[in-house]
Amino acid sequence: MSPLAQAPAPADVRRQAAAVKADWARGEPPDARAALDRHPELLADKSVVLDLAYEEFFLRTEAGERVDPDAFCDRFPAFRSSLLGQLRGHQIIVANAHLLEQTPLPAWPTPGQRLCGAWTLRREMGRGAFARVFLADEPATDRAVVLKLTDEAGNEARTLGALAHPKHFGLLLHSALALTSAGLPLGLLHVHAWARDPKQRGQRKDRRRKQTAQKESQRWLDTEAACVAALPAGRTVVTIGDREADFYDLFAVRRRAGQHVLIRAKPRRRLAGAKELLGVAVGQQPVAGHITVRIPRKDGRPGRTATLAVRFGSFALAPPCTHPRRTQLAPLPLRAVFVEEVKPPAKAQPVRWLLLTTLPVTSLAEAEQVVRWYAWRWRIEHFHYTLKSGCKVEQLQLETAARLRRALAVYALVAARLLHLTYRARQEPEAVCEPAVSREEWQVLWRHFCPGRPLPLQPPCLHQAVRWIAQLGGFLGRKGDGEPGVKVLWRGLQQLRAMVVGYRLAQAPPPTGHSSNQC
Repeated sequence: MSPLAQAPAPADVRRQAAAVKADWARGEPPDARAALDRHPELLADKSVVLDLAYEEFFLRTEAGERVDPDAFCDRFPAFRSSLLGQLRGHQIIVANAHLLEQTPLPAWPTPGQRLCGAWTLRREMGRGAFARVFLADEPATDRAVVLKLTDEAGNEARTLGALAHPKHFGLLLHSALALTSAGLPLGLLHVHAWARDPKQRGQRKDRRRKQTAQKESQRWLDTEAACVAALPAGRTVVTIGDREADFYDLFAVRRRAGQHVLIRAKPRRRLAGAKELLGVAVGQQPVAGHITVRIPRKDGRPGRTATLAVRFGSFALAPPCTHPRRTQLAPLPLRAVFVEEVKPPAKAQPVRWLLLTTLPVTSLAEAEQVVRWYAWRWRIEHFHYTLKSGCKVEQLQLETAARLRRALAVYALVAARLLHLTYRARQEPEAVCEPAVSREEWQVLWRHFCPGRPLPLQPPCLHQAVRWIAQLGGFLGRKGDGEPGVKVLWRGLQQLRAMVVGYRLAQAPPPTGHSSNQC
């Protein structure tokens, strides 16, 4: 008999885990590690172990105790990676408490109540997120009518901010995604959602002379500080941003050793002690060499491999003339890297990047590393694409900012997992699928796609597991289809979740005795 066949039944494991949590609810100090030592059969189900550990962490933090996530996860070495990702997701939501602010529930009428002196509600026929449907009597006409009652009149314009079009309302999102130096998305470090004040529309010319703390640019400073605080000390942290992050105060921040920024800059930047602007000055540097970079597809433009000429140098960035404290500010010593595509394809816009960084750049190798790291910036664009096209958050009809913020808090974590699965399956296809795909998930996938075959002792590779998930979402896997994208993975994960729930129900023991027809 195989080791898997000798494992305790999943229903027994979950029943024992429920008993442990019940003891904690009655006042016993929560200690998942001690519970696992007392009941080693719980280790057979990874999801149960993670659930118990998370429950302990949640209960202790709710009681006011400061629990270090890294030290906490060290107590569960076999599950450290998965648990740490789960706790960081918890911290993101807690740290962004405004995403979870409460909305008062409407006071819905009840059957028997009289409305507006014209209708008497007989019974409720149905309900949704924003409405209730009642069967009512209308005495004036001696007939039964159906009434659909909604919450208060739509308040979208009062709770959401104006977007690019003055008639469109919604929230803006600023996200920080953690990547490895090889470009693998690990998860979210920080999320900031906000609504613009409609009264500020048309005042762009006045913003340039405001303090950074009074402008939306402040979110770049806040996000960098939050990311550094969330990561272990001693780690090298490089914040990468597009031209929206090219402003003096971001470069002027005092940073600890190993903390850097890498920003795509605007060419018309004044330099201290020079007549030329930054774009002209760095363009006059000699070509240090050539590198190739993969340019992803965008807006119908196919992806391609571009050959880039590399120039770099050190420059002193002058304070902008519009800065309210320009007379008190000193020039900033920074390194600039300028790359320009050699012989771009016909009708294609040539690649031309001007990058400013606090990283050391004294050789072609260091300049090449800066360029390749900047190329990973498209990962955050892919994350937002996943939110919009995969999770379809723009189609959510949630009406108010509070509801939309709560939905974003959850969907952002889902999108981060989708992105991690997509890229990890491409970068490490032969790696085992755990912990990116849980044991319960891959076992359900195996039983679905390999019916009649016994479960393997080792998890399948990540490439295979992700392909199975994509097939659940409609991916055909034909020779010319390439690798699955986030849309089919999102649909596949939804289907897989339903299958896992069904699997758990099938594993549960049959009920005993009799019960009423109500839960």
